[in-house]
Amino acid sequence: MATNKKITELTELVEADLANDDVLPIVDVSTGTTHKVKKQTLASALAGVSAITATSPIAASSSTGSVTLSLGSAVPVADGGTGAATAAGARTNLGLGTIATQASNSVSITGGSITGITDLDVADGGTGASSAAAARSNLGIADMGTQAPSNVSITGGTISGVGLSSLSSALAIADGGTGSTSASAARTALGAGTLDNIVEDTTPQLGGELDGQDNTVSKVNLKDYGEITNAIGSTGGGTQDIDLTLGNSVSATVDTSPNTFTFSNPTASDEQCGFVLYLTNGGSQTVNWPAAVDWAGGTAPTLTAAGKDILCFTTIDGGTTWYGFAAGLDMQ
Repeated sequence: MATNKKITELTELVEADLANDDVLPIVDVSTGTTHKVKKQTLASALAGVSAITATSPIAASSSTGSVTLSLGSAVPVADGGTGAATAAGARTNLGLGTIATQASNSVSITGGSITGITDLDVADGGTGASSAAAARSNLGIADMGTQAPSNVSITGGTISGVGLSSLSSALAIADGGTGSTSASAARTALGAGTLDNIVEDTTPQLGGELDGQDNTVSKVNLKDYGEITNAIGSTGGGTQDIDLTLGNSVSATVDTSPNTFTFSNPTASDEQCGFVLYLTNGGSQTVNWPAAVDWAGGTAPTLTAAGKDILCFTTIDGGTTWYGFAAGLDMQ
Protein backbone atom coordinates (compact mmCIF):
# COMPACT_ATOMS: atom_id res chain seq x y z
CA MET A 1 0.00 0.00 0.00
CA ALA A 2 1.29 3.42 -0.98
CA THR A 3 2.03 5.80 1.77
CA ASN A 4 -0.12 9.01 1.88
CA LYS A 5 1.92 12.12 1.22
CA LYS A 6 1.35 15.84 1.10
CA ILE A 7 1.07 17.43 -2.33
CA THR A 8 4.31 19.30 -1.69
CA GLU A 9 6.04 15.96 -1.06
CA LEU A 10 5.01 14.48 -4.41
CA THR A 11 7.43 14.24 -7.31
CA GLU A 12 6.57 16.69 -10.14
CA LEU A 13 6.02 15.18 -13.58
CA VAL A 14 7.90 17.00 -16.29
CA GLU A 15 6.66 17.48 -19.84
CA ALA A 16 8.76 14.60 -21.16
CA ASP A 17 7.09 12.16 -18.76
CA LEU A 18 3.51 13.25 -19.66
CA ALA A 19 1.38 11.28 -22.07
CA ASN A 20 -1.82 12.51 -23.69
CA ASP A 21 -3.87 9.93 -21.80
CA ASP A 22 -2.45 10.89 -18.40
CA VAL A 23 -5.18 12.31 -16.18
CA LEU A 24 -5.38 14.91 -13.44
CA PRO A 25 -7.84 14.10 -10.64
CA ILE A 26 -10.06 17.01 -9.53
CA VAL A 27 -12.27 16.81 -6.43
CA ASP A 28 -15.58 18.78 -6.47
CA VAL A 29 -15.82 19.61 -2.76
CA SER A 30 -19.37 20.96 -3.10
CA THR A 31 -20.72 17.59 -4.25
CA GLY A 32 -18.04 15.26 -2.85
CA THR A 33 -17.35 13.79 -6.29
CA THR A 34 -14.02 13.23 -8.07
CA HIS A 35 -13.47 13.95 -11.77
CA LYS A 36 -10.54 13.57 -14.12
CA VAL A 37 -9.07 15.81 -16.84
CA LYS A 38 -6.82 14.37 -19.52
CA LYS A 39 -3.51 16.04 -20.17
CA GLN A 40 -4.42 16.68 -23.83
CA THR A 41 -7.73 18.35 -22.83
CA LEU A 42 -5.98 20.67 -20.39
CA ALA A 43 -3.28 21.46 -22.95
CA SER A 44 -5.91 22.33 -25.56
CA ALA A 45 -7.65 24.72 -23.12
CA LEU A 46 -4.41 26.55 -22.41
CA ALA A 47 -3.16 26.56 -26.00
CA GLY A 48 -4.41 30.13 -26.72
CA VAL A 49 -2.72 31.75 -23.71
CA SER A 50 0.63 31.96 -25.44
CA ALA A 51 -0.99 34.04 -28.24
CA ILE A 52 -1.85 36.95 -25.87
CA THR A 53 0.12 40.07 -26.72
CA ALA A 54 -0.08 42.71 -24.00
CA THR A 55 1.35 46.15 -23.49
CA SER A 56 1.59 48.28 -20.39
CA PRO A 57 -0.37 48.48 -18.16
CA ILE A 58 -1.48 44.94 -19.16
CA ALA A 59 0.96 41.97 -18.78
CA ALA A 60 0.36 38.31 -19.73
CA SER A 61 2.31 35.11 -18.87
CA SER A 62 2.24 32.45 -21.58
CA SER A 63 3.61 29.81 -19.21
CA THR A 64 1.09 30.31 -16.42
CA GLY A 65 -1.73 31.87 -18.43
CA SER A 66 -2.07 34.76 -15.96
CA VAL A 67 -3.07 38.28 -17.12
CA THR A 68 -2.17 41.27 -14.94
CA LEU A 69 -3.59 44.86 -15.17
CA SER A 70 -1.31 47.36 -13.48
CA LEU A 71 -2.68 50.83 -12.69
CA GLY A 72 0.49 52.04 -11.05
CA SER A 73 0.81 54.76 -13.74
CA ALA A 74 -1.76 57.15 -15.31
CA VAL A 75 -4.14 55.64 -17.86
CA PRO A 76 -3.56 57.36 -21.24
CA VAL A 77 -6.26 59.67 -22.69
CA ALA A 78 -6.48 57.34 -25.70
CA ASP A 79 -7.48 54.49 -23.33
CA GLY A 80 -10.23 56.54 -21.69
CA GLY A 81 -8.08 58.02 -18.89
CA THR A 82 -6.67 61.46 -18.23
CA GLY A 83 -2.99 60.65 -18.69
CA ALA A 84 -2.21 62.24 -15.33
CA ALA A 85 -2.33 61.49 -11.65
CA THR A 86 -3.30 65.03 -10.53
CA ALA A 87 -6.26 67.29 -11.26
CA ALA A 88 -4.09 70.05 -12.69
CA GLY A 89 -2.26 67.58 -14.96
CA ALA A 90 -5.57 66.05 -16.05
CA ARG A 91 -7.01 69.52 -16.99
CA THR A 92 -3.85 70.27 -18.97
CA ASN A 93 -3.96 66.93 -20.84
CA LEU A 94 -7.66 67.41 -21.60
CA GLY A 95 -7.19 71.04 -22.75
CA LEU A 96 -9.43 72.47 -20.02
CA GLY A 97 -7.07 75.06 -18.59
CA THR A 98 -8.01 76.49 -15.18
CA ILE A 99 -11.14 78.38 -14.12
CA ALA A 100 -9.04 81.20 -12.69
CA THR A 101 -7.41 81.95 -16.05
CA GLN A 102 -10.34 81.15 -18.36
CA ALA A 103 -10.98 84.02 -20.81
CA SER A 104 -14.39 85.69 -20.29
CA ASN A 105 -15.25 85.52 -23.98
CA SER A 106 -14.66 81.75 -23.99
CA VAL A 107 -17.07 80.85 -21.19
CA SER A 108 -20.41 79.36 -22.18
CA ILE A 109 -22.86 78.66 -19.35
CA THR A 110 -26.21 76.96 -19.72
CA GLY A 111 -28.39 77.27 -16.63
CA GLY A 112 -27.02 77.65 -13.12
CA SER A 113 -25.57 80.89 -11.83
CA ILE A 114 -22.29 82.79 -11.43
CA THR A 115 -21.38 84.48 -8.16
CA GLY A 116 -18.60 86.78 -7.14
CA ILE A 117 -18.55 88.87 -10.35
CA THR A 118 -18.69 92.69 -9.98
CA ASP A 119 -18.70 95.54 -12.47
CA LEU A 120 -19.35 93.42 -15.55
CA ASP A 121 -18.32 95.39 -18.63
CA VAL A 122 -20.99 97.03 -20.79
CA ALA A 123 -19.57 95.15 -23.78
CA ASP A 124 -20.24 91.88 -21.92
CA GLY A 125 -23.86 92.79 -21.17
CA GLY A 126 -23.27 94.54 -17.82
CA THR A 127 -23.27 98.16 -16.72
CA GLY A 128 -19.59 98.46 -15.82
CA ALA A 129 -20.54 99.78 -12.40
CA SER A 130 -21.78 98.62 -9.02
CA SER A 131 -24.04 101.64 -8.28
CA ALA A 132 -27.15 102.95 -10.03
CA ALA A 133 -25.71 106.43 -10.60
CA ALA A 134 -22.49 105.08 -12.12
CA ALA A 135 -24.44 102.59 -14.21
CA ARG A 136 -26.64 105.38 -15.67
CA SER A 137 -23.50 107.38 -16.44
CA ASN A 138 -21.84 104.44 -18.20
CA LEU A 139 -24.98 103.71 -20.19
CA GLY A 140 -25.46 107.37 -21.18
CA ILE A 141 -28.68 107.77 -19.18
CA ALA A 142 -28.96 111.18 -17.55
CA ASP A 143 -30.36 111.55 -14.05
CA MET A 144 -34.18 111.89 -14.18
CA GLY A 145 -34.07 114.70 -11.67
CA THR A 146 -32.15 116.94 -14.07
CA GLN A 147 -33.63 115.73 -17.38
CA ALA A 148 -34.90 118.63 -19.49
CA PRO A 149 -38.62 118.27 -20.46
CA SER A 150 -37.80 118.91 -24.10
CA ASN A 151 -35.42 115.94 -24.10
CA VAL A 152 -37.88 113.36 -22.77
CA SER A 153 -39.47 111.01 -25.28
CA ILE A 154 -42.09 108.57 -23.96
CA THR A 155 -43.80 105.94 -26.09
CA GLY A 156 -46.69 104.16 -24.41
CA GLY A 157 -46.98 103.65 -20.66
CA THR A 158 -48.07 106.30 -18.14
CA ILE A 159 -46.51 109.00 -15.97
CA SER A 160 -47.94 109.58 -12.52
CA GLY A 161 -47.14 111.95 -9.70
CA VAL A 162 -45.77 114.71 -11.95
CA GLY A 163 -47.06 118.27 -11.50
CA LEU A 164 -46.34 121.46 -13.39
CA SER A 165 -44.18 122.67 -10.49
CA SER A 166 -41.73 119.85 -11.12
CA LEU A 167 -41.04 121.08 -14.67
CA SER A 168 -38.47 123.77 -15.31
CA SER A 169 -40.97 125.67 -17.48
CA ALA A 170 -44.56 125.44 -18.66
CA LEU A 171 -45.19 122.51 -20.98
CA ALA A 172 -46.06 123.84 -24.42
CA ILE A 173 -49.51 123.30 -25.90
CA ALA A 174 -47.85 121.60 -28.87
CA ASP A 175 -46.38 119.08 -26.41
CA GLY A 176 -49.76 118.34 -24.81
CA GLY A 177 -49.53 120.98 -22.06
CA THR A 178 -51.31 124.27 -21.43
CA GLY A 179 -48.40 126.63 -21.98
CA SER A 180 -48.81 127.94 -18.45
CA THR A 181 -48.22 127.13 -14.81
CA SER A 182 -51.46 128.62 -13.46
CA ALA A 183 -55.10 127.75 -14.03
CA SER A 184 -56.18 131.22 -15.17
CA ALA A 185 -53.25 131.59 -17.57
CA ALA A 186 -53.90 128.08 -18.86
CA ARG A 187 -57.54 128.96 -19.66
CA THR A 188 -56.37 132.08 -21.45
CA ALA A 189 -53.75 130.17 -23.44
CA LEU A 190 -56.36 127.60 -24.44
CA GLY A 191 -58.96 130.27 -25.27
CA ALA A 192 -61.34 128.91 -22.65
CA GLY A 193 -62.01 132.16 -20.78
CA THR A 194 -63.55 131.86 -17.32
CA LEU A 195 -66.78 130.39 -16.08
CA ASP A 196 -67.95 133.88 -15.10
CA ASN A 197 -67.76 134.95 -18.73
CA ILE A 198 -70.08 132.21 -20.03
CA VAL A 199 -73.24 133.81 -21.42
CA GLU A 200 -76.45 131.90 -21.98
CA ASP A 201 -77.34 131.64 -25.64
CA THR A 202 -81.09 132.16 -25.92
CA THR A 203 -81.15 131.26 -29.61
CA PRO A 204 -78.84 128.24 -29.98
CA GLN A 205 -78.53 126.71 -33.42
CA LEU A 206 -77.56 123.24 -34.58
CA GLY A 207 -74.68 123.11 -36.98
CA GLY A 208 -75.81 119.75 -38.36
CA GLU A 209 -77.92 116.67 -37.74
CA LEU A 210 -78.59 115.78 -34.10
CA ASP A 211 -78.73 112.04 -33.35
CA GLY A 212 -80.68 111.42 -30.14
CA GLN A 213 -79.71 107.70 -30.01
CA ASP A 214 -83.33 106.80 -29.08
CA ASN A 215 -83.11 108.82 -25.84
CA THR A 216 -86.07 110.67 -24.34
CA VAL A 217 -86.55 114.43 -24.82
CA SER A 218 -88.97 115.92 -22.29
CA LYS A 219 -90.94 119.19 -21.99
CA VAL A 220 -90.29 120.32 -25.56
CA ASN A 221 -92.32 122.94 -27.40
CA LEU A 222 -91.86 122.50 -31.15
CA LYS A 223 -92.17 125.44 -33.52
CA ASP A 224 -91.86 125.52 -37.28
CA TYR A 225 -90.85 121.87 -37.49
CA GLY A 226 -90.75 119.57 -40.49
CA GLU A 227 -90.45 115.84 -41.13
CA ILE A 228 -88.05 114.21 -43.54
CA THR A 229 -89.88 112.45 -46.37
CA ASN A 230 -88.63 109.10 -47.62
CA ALA A 231 -89.37 109.62 -51.32
CA ILE A 232 -89.39 106.08 -52.75
CA GLY A 233 -90.63 107.04 -56.19
CA SER A 234 -91.80 104.25 -58.52
CA THR A 235 -92.07 100.90 -56.77
CA GLY A 236 -91.57 98.91 -60.00
CA GLY A 237 -93.59 95.96 -58.75
CA GLY A 238 -92.38 93.17 -56.50
CA THR A 239 -91.53 93.78 -52.84
CA GLN A 240 -91.12 97.36 -51.62
CA ASP A 241 -89.83 97.93 -48.06
CA ILE A 242 -90.66 101.05 -46.06
CA ASP A 243 -87.70 101.63 -43.72
CA LEU A 244 -88.75 103.95 -40.89
CA THR A 245 -85.15 104.98 -40.16
CA LEU A 246 -85.35 106.92 -43.46
CA GLY A 247 -88.33 109.02 -42.36
CA ASN A 248 -91.85 108.88 -40.97
CA SER A 249 -93.23 110.60 -44.04
CA VAL A 250 -93.22 108.33 -47.11
CA SER A 251 -94.18 108.84 -50.74
CA ALA A 252 -94.41 106.19 -53.47
CA THR A 253 -95.98 105.51 -56.87
CA VAL A 254 -97.35 102.13 -57.94
CA ASP A 255 -96.71 101.63 -61.65
CA THR A 256 -96.12 98.09 -63.01
CA SER A 257 -97.12 94.61 -61.79
CA PRO A 258 -98.39 93.63 -58.32
CA ASN A 259 -96.68 95.29 -55.36
CA THR A 260 -96.11 93.94 -51.83
CA PHE A 261 -95.22 96.43 -49.09
CA THR A 262 -93.17 95.56 -45.99
CA PHE A 263 -92.45 97.76 -42.94
CA SER A 264 -89.09 97.67 -41.12
CA ASN A 265 -87.28 99.27 -38.15
CA PRO A 266 -90.12 100.69 -36.06
CA THR A 267 -89.24 102.02 -32.59
CA ALA A 268 -89.22 99.78 -29.51
CA SER A 269 -92.32 98.03 -28.25
CA ASP A 270 -92.84 100.51 -25.37
CA GLU A 271 -93.15 103.47 -27.77
CA GLN A 272 -95.75 104.66 -30.24
CA CYS A 273 -94.49 104.67 -33.82
CA GLY A 274 -96.29 105.73 -36.94
CA PHE A 275 -95.90 107.01 -40.49
CA VAL A 276 -97.95 108.58 -43.26
CA LEU A 277 -97.85 107.08 -46.77
CA TYR A 278 -98.68 109.31 -49.75
CA LEU A 279 -99.45 106.66 -52.40
CA THR A 280 -100.02 107.55 -56.07
CA ASN A 281 -101.96 105.23 -58.44
CA GLY A 282 -102.27 102.56 -55.76
CA GLY A 283 -105.30 101.03 -57.46
CA SER A 284 -103.55 100.59 -60.82
CA GLN A 285 -102.03 97.32 -59.67
CA THR A 286 -102.69 94.75 -56.98
CA VAL A 287 -101.23 95.99 -53.67
CA ASN A 288 -100.54 93.57 -50.82
CA TRP A 289 -100.03 94.80 -47.25
CA PRO A 290 -98.17 93.09 -44.37
CA ALA A 291 -100.23 90.48 -42.50
CA ALA A 292 -99.55 92.45 -39.28
CA VAL A 293 -101.78 95.37 -40.49
CA ASP A 294 -105.27 95.53 -38.98
CA TRP A 295 -107.67 97.73 -40.99
CA ALA A 296 -110.85 99.43 -39.87
CA GLY A 297 -113.61 96.86 -40.21
CA GLY A 298 -111.02 94.23 -41.13
CA THR A 299 -110.83 95.27 -44.81
CA ALA A 300 -108.13 97.26 -46.59
CA PRO A 301 -109.43 100.37 -48.42
CA THR A 302 -109.92 100.42 -52.19
CA LEU A 303 -107.14 102.51 -53.63
CA THR A 304 -107.37 105.04 -56.47
CA ALA A 305 -106.16 103.80 -59.87
CA ALA A 306 -105.16 107.25 -61.11
CA GLY A 307 -104.80 109.58 -58.20
CA LYS A 308 -103.36 110.01 -54.74
CA ASP A 309 -104.40 108.32 -51.48
CA ILE A 310 -103.15 109.19 -47.98
CA LEU A 311 -102.76 106.19 -45.65
CA CYS A 312 -101.74 106.24 -41.97
CA PHE A 313 -100.13 103.38 -40.02
CA THR A 314 -99.34 103.22 -36.29
CA THR A 315 -98.03 100.62 -33.79
CA ILE A 316 -97.28 100.49 -30.05
CA ASP A 317 -95.70 97.04 -29.86
CA GLY A 318 -92.67 97.35 -32.13
CA GLY A 319 -94.57 96.35 -35.29
CA THR A 320 -96.16 93.15 -33.99
CA THR A 321 -99.48 94.77 -34.90
CA TRP A 322 -99.93 97.77 -37.18
CA TYR A 323 -103.18 99.74 -37.31
CA GLY A 324 -103.92 101.13 -40.78
CA PHE A 325 -106.57 103.55 -41.98
CA ALA A 326 -107.22 105.80 -44.94
CA ALA A 327 -106.83 109.44 -44.02
CA GLY A 328 -107.96 110.43 -47.49
CA LEU A 329 -108.76 108.62 -50.76
CA ASP A 330 -108.54 110.11 -54.26
CA MET A 331 -107.23 113.39 -52.94
CA GLN A 332 -107.84 116.18 -55.53
